[in-house]
Amino acid sequence: MLIKRYKIKRVFKKIIAGAVIIGLLYLGINLFNNIFKDIQKEKTQPTLREQRIEKYNEAMLGTKEIPEKDVPKIIEVIDTYYNYCNDKNYEQAYSMLDDMCKKADYPTLDEFKVRVDESFDKLKLYRYKNVTNLENQYLYKVTLYDDVMAYGLSEFPTETEYYIVINDKGEGKYTVSLNGLLERKELNYKITNENVQLVLNFKEKYYTKTKINYTITNNSDKVVALNTTDIRLISKQGNAEKEYRNGFGDNIIHILPGVTKSYISDFKISNIYDYIDDRIEFSTLYTVENIINDNEEFEFTTEYVENNYISKFNMQIPL
Repeated sequence: MLIKRYKIKRVFKKIIAGAVIIGLLYLGINLFNNIFKDIQKEKTQPTLREQRIEKYNEAMLGTKEIPEKDVPKIIEVIDTYYNYCNDKNYEQAYSMLDDMCKKADYPTLDEFKVRVDESFDKLKLYRYKNVTNLENQYLYKVTLYDDVMAYGLSEFPTETEYYIVINDKGEGKYTVSLNGLLERKELNYKITNENVQLVLNFKEKYYTKTKINYTITNNSDKVVALNTTDIRLISKQGNAEKEYRNGFGDNIIHILPGVTKSYISDFKISNIYDYIDDRIEFSTLYTVENIINDNEEFEFTTEYVENNYISKFNMQIPL
């Protein structure tokens, strides 16, 4: 009986000792996190530059390096912009955006605030790498990542990559374009036949895609239909051509008689350096009998249009 009591006491002591060790470990982890949080709070300006792990002028293979003399000012612009975002100085950060970037992606300060709040939900560190230099436009890939020293080890750190462009406007003025935006060009190119009027409104060229905004007016008494995957962007280098399609799959759009509709097509591009946008091709458009009035629930499909069209034609507009 005494032996059993002795064993029970030993087991009980071990349980108590284990609980004490676990408690000390828990307190130690909390103390560790709190120390680093307090240190971060005491900083008036985060030392973001010390956290970068990539050289600022490390150009990717096969691209043009940024001139060394321009690097310090460009880095200053990048630092200023991201420090404004970290500090939630929305107006100052917004004022650094190029006008074309505002028109294309952030026409209002409120829309820009949403972008900043999503990307900078907490203090972010960043590193960047030069991608290329395109006629006074300096393209960088920026990686935003969590400051583990500020938030402790209890949260999963995240990384997000973006492309930004620093635009040299001359006379020491630089602006920032987000999402890799390189160009926004008003077009207003028109072409008309007996069935439709097609207008290209503007083009937005990004590092990884080109967006074309266009308007179609149906001048006939039939329904005009097309599959958006039949819209192609053609780029040229000398006599060589590259073709980019507007997505894949079955995506029929239709325009009723006398109606005008606007659309945006995205073309994923693979080479922005040597090929120049030449034209937009709408390879196949159809006229189809208008049965919408009799059946408002009717849905045009590729199969229906190809089996029941009255006429088909193509159109292209030079860029």
